[in-house]
Amino acid sequence: PVNSVAQAIEMEQTHARRMVVEMDHPVAGHLRTLGTPFHFDFEGEAQFQPDCRPAPMLGQHTRSVLRDLLGYEESHIDRLAADKVVGLSTVPGQTLGKRREMPASAVPAAASASAPAAAPAEASPLPLAGVRVIDLTRMFAGPYGTQILADLGAEVIKVEEPRVGDPTRRNIPFIKEESTYFMSVNRGKKSVVLDLKSEGGRKALLDLTAKSDVIIENYRVGVMKRLGLSYEALRKTNPRIIVCAISGYGQTGPLRHKISFDLVNQAMAGTMAITGEEGRPPVRIGLPVGDLNGGIFSALAILAALRARRSIGKGSYLDLGLHDMLIALLGYLAQLYFTTGESPQPVGSGHHHIAPYGAFEASDDFFIIAAFSQAFWAKFAQAIGRPELVGDPRFATIDARKDNKQALHDIIEPILKGDTVDNWLKRLDAADVPCSRVASVGEVLTSEQTLAREMVFDFEHASVGRVRSVGHPLRADGKVWRTLVPPPVLGEHTVEVLSGLLGYSTEDIARLQPAVG
Repeated sequence: PVNSVAQAIEMEQTHARRMVVEMDHPVAGHLRTLGTPFHFDFEGEAQFQPDCRPAPMLGQHTRSVLRDLLGYEESHIDRLAADKVVGLSTVPGQTLGKRREMPASAVPAAASASAPAAAPAEASPLPLAGVRVIDLTRMFAGPYGTQILADLGAEVIKVEEPRVGDPTRRNIPFIKEESTYFMSVNRGKKSVVLDLKSEGGRKALLDLTAKSDVIIENYRVGVMKRLGLSYEALRKTNPRIIVCAISGYGQTGPLRHKISFDLVNQAMAGTMAITGEEGRPPVRIGLPVGDLNGGIFSALAILAALRARRSIGKGSYLDLGLHDMLIALLGYLAQLYFTTGESPQPVGSGHHHIAPYGAFEASDDFFIIAAFSQAFWAKFAQAIGRPELVGDPRFATIDARKDNKQALHDIIEPILKGDTVDNWLKRLDAADVPCSRVASVGEVLTSEQTLAREMVFDFEHASVGRVRSVGHPLRADGKVWRTLVPPPVLGEHTVEVLSGLLGYSTEDIARLQPAVG
């Protein structure tokens, strides 16, 4: 079904996965709100239960942070408040953190003005260097997440089935023998072919588990257990292993066994009910938004689990559902429903509460205006030569413009059609009004901004030569975090990993045929 926002939120699956929670707000009272899509199970002993706290009141934690984290005396805080250096709230708040003392090695020694500048430190390795990830994922969501980890420096060993490998290796279009779809989400990985249905293949996977930090899989619920590779079995081999399972609806709830694809997930999670134009057929978001967020959330969850393991010494089982993630992304639209009972309808390129906001027609094409604040609205009215609109009671406030959106459009649309996109963009940019042309994919990938930010780069592939690709927006200290290792050919690293990492002899590997490729 193409669920509305209300229907998606009230689904039994949504509630079974604790994606709707309740809390008490010091001013607003008892509220319902969205939960977290993160489900952690630390070695079967402790499950992550989010302590759902309301958004803070302005200045609610000023006193506790200054006092408990920085060690300020109460009298000093009061003086700062009296001088309006800080702001305090009448609603008390308590910080959950503890004071941290900076280690002596981190405190720079005092230096004289004439002391020579220190030589720049040698570039550090990528942040996940030394982390080994066993990637059992296929299609898009899981591989996108493990490519993020590879770009951050992790060694990602992609385990694929014999003959076919990841099914996306057969997706069009191709460059020679290689799928561009596959190459887009598998850069920087090693490919090992194992038949996990065979005894030898399972044995090799368990041997890899013993020497790895993370295993990530996106099979249908129950497949890993049927293969004899449940979390319990993997944990016996490596008690510190982190296992991340991505599935359409999570490992629990009435829909846990339902087959999942991005289009289905978008429909069930309410995303398609707010996309497109009212009165027109449902429209999917042009990108596989559920799968993309599956990759992003899984990478984030794995980083959190690695951090937790460093603190408490335990591995963990991460249970992520694409449905949960899309529900989480409903954000303010879900809160609108919780607060008012209103289930938001499609608004095309516009906004449910803000105007002017959306695509508008010029004399030669469409372009975007996003006057989302009172200040931008005033600048917009001035830029189109109608400053008196700011004082019109119908448009004087954000709420008034929402209630009189059609009347506002009736006034500004003829004005905007009177000039070209280029001229409007020059005028609005000069007036500091958020605006843009509707760029094509090709225009974006070749734009000056994209190239300046190094979001497009080339790598050399063993069989197809030079390939242009899109990177991740990950950078630190002015440098891009990225691997330039090309996507692997099927089975390219089987012998290397089995012999070099696991110590298998040539005879051992030969005996595994056809369990490996």
